Amino acid sequence: MRRKGLVLPALFVVFCLVLPAAVLAGARRQQSASGVETLEAYGLVSGGSSAGIYEGRFFSDIWKEDLGIVFNAVSGQDLNAIIASGNLPDILFVQAYTAVDTMIKAGLLVNWDDHRDKLPNVYGPYLANAVQYRRDKMSNGTGNLYGMGADICSNPALGTVNLGPYIRWDYYKELGMPVVADLEDYLPLLKRMQDAHPTNEAGQRVYAFSLWSDWGSAPPSDIDAFVGIQKYGFTEFDLVRNSARSIVDENSAYKRSLQFYFNANQLGLLDPDSITQGWNDYLAKGKAGRVLFSSWPWGVTEQFRTPEREAAGIGYGLVPFTAEKVVDTKFGGQLTGDARSWVVSKNTKHLDKALAFIDFMYSFDGILLMQQGRRGVMWDLDENGEPYYTRRGWDVINGKEEYPGWLERGGIPPGIAWRAIHPVYNRQLNGQDWVKKDYAPADNTLVADWKRLMNATDDIDYFTRHNMAIAVPSISLSVPDNIQIIQNRVNEVIGPLAWQMIYAKDQAEFDRLWAQLVEQAKGRGLDQADQWYRQAYTEAVADYAKYTK
Repeated sequence: MRRKGLVLPALFVVFCLVLPAAVLAGARRQQSASGVETLEAYGLVSGGSSAGIYEGRFFSDIWKEDLGIVFNAVSGQDLNAIIASGNLPDILFVQAYTAVDTMIKAGLLVNWDDHRDKLPNVYGPYLANAVQYRRDKMSNGTGNLYGMGADICSNPALGTVNLGPYIRWDYYKELGMPVVADLEDYLPLLKRMQDAHPTNEAGQRVYAFSLWSDWGSAPPSDIDAFVGIQKYGFTEFDLVRNSARSIVDENSAYKRSLQFYFNANQLGLLDPDSITQGWNDYLAKGKAGRVLFSSWPWGVTEQFRTPEREAAGIGYGLVPFTAEKVVDTKFGGQLTGDARSWVVSKNTKHLDKALAFIDFMYSFDGILLMQQGRRGVMWDLDENGEPYYTRRGWDVINGKEEYPGWLERGGIPPGIAWRAIHPVYNRQLNGQDWVKKDYAPADNTLVADWKRLMNATDDIDYFTRHNMAIAVPSISLSVPDNIQIIQNRVNEVIGPLAWQMIYAKDQAEFDRLWAQLVEQAKGRGLDQADQWYRQAYTEAVADYAKYTK
């Protein structure tokens, strides 16, 4: 989620938080008079959810009981092929606005404006700016509302962010917690870590870094976001220096990230399977304790976590480098939502159900149900009307009891962000700032140790107190067809060459492949795309300010 002289807009805004009862209708327990219907959904739960009927989770029970909906998840299908066929599932959650734009142009989506009476939360006061932004900037010039972005929020977050870095905290302490001054200083630190712990308990090889190749052709990396970069297309917008550059610039964060992983591989720190393994393989290695570094607080860090390990101080902890400047929309309000979008197919035969689901996902109580389950199970309200976790809730949180779907709930893309403040309970939906009862367990050894030694209450507290946090505008760009074509052509050469660079035999081969990458990318029109993104981004940031007041 850059230009000299362009001031980034403030990300905080005061919304009217006292909403009428009708606006909170999304979570009322109602069974449709027409009974339960099965809807097809694309992208319903992220992280590779299996195809077929989605059931057996607390939130799928809520969908069935409250909305009369059972979802048949469409997974593993190519979205472009689905769009080309014109036979869309009832509801889609898509990652890029470009796909939404294509569907609007093809007349495949429901215009929500024709059904305002069925979307009271969407058209409520909290989302007014987001709705207007969507009409103005993401409607293919029609001014209609065809969908909404995810994670809409007017307040900054507590707790974790989307990025790290996170490393094995117990091993870091073994080494005396040396200061990591800059990004490259992780390499000698992780080399010492890997040398000291070359295998896991099962005797399998451990690597500092492990990547995967099934999310696209290029190696996955968020290193650019650690150094103040917000990237769109092939252009890096430097929020520290208020400048922009192409990813093939000699001083780009992209080249730095490739050099970083090349150096890691030269030191034997990079999993050789990275170029062939998939996301699930990566997670499995994380669960087995075979990965030492993660750019994110999710994925391998979550997979490795167990109550027993954390009680023993074993697990991952945030260890930023001194020069870090991490960019994240969570540091401010994400007032217009991100580029990911919920949309409804125009050919759905279950329009009322589909719209009910959409409105539910844009209600505070709906997201509270998706995040915490029903009141009286995981959580309840005290005499002051403030939420708290029940004893069972803490047992589930700490892995002592099963609550089907609890660990999977994070993959449900929320319309209103989990960190948003509930207008009635005046607490974040994610439970981060909820009242703690006497029976609430103290922080486990791992968390307590991290807090004490890092002198911070949580990750965001650390970043903000050390002036490492940079809030970014949650803008979305509608990429025209000619630029999209260029991107596809350029990605065809960048992805394979980037992998080859990481695994190059020596620096000379790395440099030769980089020169080849630059030449071929420019030959396929990268400069044209870069220029478009520079102009589009500058205009989008300036426009964004209009929707944050």
